[in-house]
Amino acid sequence: RLDFKKAKVILSFGADFLATWMSPVQFATQYADFREAPRGTLVMVESKMTITGANADRWIGIRPGTEGHLAMALASLLIQDPAYAKRLPKDLVDEISKVDHDEVAKITGVTGDRMHHLHNLLTANTPSLVLSGSSAEGVEHGSETARAVLLLNIILGNVGETILPRSEAVFPDLMPKMGGWAEMKAFLDGLNSGRFDTAVVFGSNPLYQAPDFMHADKAYAKAAYRIAFSMFPDETTMASDLVLPIHSYLEEWNTAMPAYSPEDGFIGLQQPVMTPVFGDGSTRGFGDLLLAVVTEMNPKYKTWKDYEAYVRGALLAMKPVLVNPPVPTVGGQTADEAFHQGIQSDGYVRLKTKPAPAIKTKLEAVNLPQAPKANAQYPFRLLPTARLGLWDGRHANLPWLQELPDQLAEVVWDSWAEIHPSTAKKLGVETGDVLRVSSASGSVEVKAFVFPGIHPDAVAIPLGQGHTEYGRYAKGIGVNPYRILDPKFDAKTGELATFATDVQVVKVADRGPIVTLAHGDLVLENGSDSQAGRHFVKTVTAKQFNRTEEA
Repeated sequence: RLDFKKAKVILSFGADFLATWMSPVQFATQYADFREAPRGTLVMVESKMTITGANADRWIGIRPGTEGHLAMALASLLIQDPAYAKRLPKDLVDEISKVDHDEVAKITGVTGDRMHHLHNLLTANTPSLVLSGSSAEGVEHGSETARAVLLLNIILGNVGETILPRSEAVFPDLMPKMGGWAEMKAFLDGLNSGRFDTAVVFGSNPLYQAPDFMHADKAYAKAAYRIAFSMFPDETTMASDLVLPIHSYLEEWNTAMPAYSPEDGFIGLQQPVMTPVFGDGSTRGFGDLLLAVVTEMNPKYKTWKDYEAYVRGALLAMKPVLVNPPVPTVGGQTADEAFHQGIQSDGYVRLKTKPAPAIKTKLEAVNLPQAPKANAQYPFRLLPTARLGLWDGRHANLPWLQELPDQLAEVVWDSWAEIHPSTAKKLGVETGDVLRVSSASGSVEVKAFVFPGIHPDAVAIPLGQGHTEYGRYAKGIGVNPYRILDPKFDAKTGELATFATDVQVVKVADRGPIVTLAHGDLVLENGSDSQAGRHFVKTVTAKQFNRTEEA
């Protein structure tokens, strides 16, 4: 559990906690407290500017895949102080002290002066909080990068201060289980090998998400029977044999334990807030469908007439282990009636928890690769970045979100490739030119957007577009950068290295229209400070401002 409010400095290696990382709504609330006096300092280290990076006091553009090297360089500066070194075993201190700062500066593109500035900032402001996000961890040595970042927290004494332990769960089976690319690969491998004869999909779209090298469509076709619980005609749904239309979350009962919660033992209650749009029964709640299935398999489930009754019964059974369960407040109300009315009003319950044990740190050497070798054929690193709004593509069928401009590029209804101005000049590219971005696994064509908030060695294509199904507002719009990822995986975790694919970039057509909030038509320059000819942002140089003040 992370405590932003207590931190005086947050150093984030690619964790976009204000937009797309873990629990952005909760983190935004904590971030507001962090910014209250005395104001905390935020430093963002990443290869492509995110919304969090745009809010940072200092943004450091780093060469993609080298975040772990910078973390180790900072660790080596910290352990020069015996007060920090004593928090690590001597053999680990000896290993870290061998880090060559000049070599790290060459590898990362972050100067020695900046390293020393970060070191001084961290030591002068305690406690701090150091985070690692998907862009730092999404490489073949991503687990080692995460280890290097966590090592900084141990050296700085943040564990127990801004990184807090979780309480032991009363009902371990209710704890959220997070899937990832390793589970996706295992699922597809099981279909290919014939271990699974039936595939059931709910809340997931593997035929869209999976890179081309996984051949998810061919693997899914090998299942003898394919069942989709779905609201929309996405790629996986349209490839299924049986489609069971389900209610939206606004029409059904359910409970949820979030993947990240600021409090332990929190269970959210989801209840219908509207009558089902399709009142003829052509859609049903996912819980009702599953309850009907298990009732056929085991008659004891006939105890509950529907999923609402099941949820109510389950919560009532938990009453002895709940924190402050509701009690009768109206005459004639039974305890059970008051309980159900109270939790429906609150929208959540909290389980009692056992005391949180201290966090046990496992200190091991960090094994990062040597300086990444230059790839002459594919000189740029592809950064497939999640967007606030369309996210990873799950919301692309909503036209009002397609119309919502990207918070930094301001582009709508399209995909684009962000490249640094120096890279654009070298390639003879301007905003609106069509680029072919190619990896060893495939290529996509997309319009260029010249953007200073990206490392010159990187090209970023946002996620969310490139659907081949999913309704008229998503189908055939933009490109999906996941399609051209190379088969590279983290050796320890088995996770797909989504930020480890190298690409080449070639201009294939002169600039054309790229629709943005700035102009609504062809963008000749990056961004705009006017809307319909009216200025809404005024900018002046420091020199001009000072001269004005002097006058």
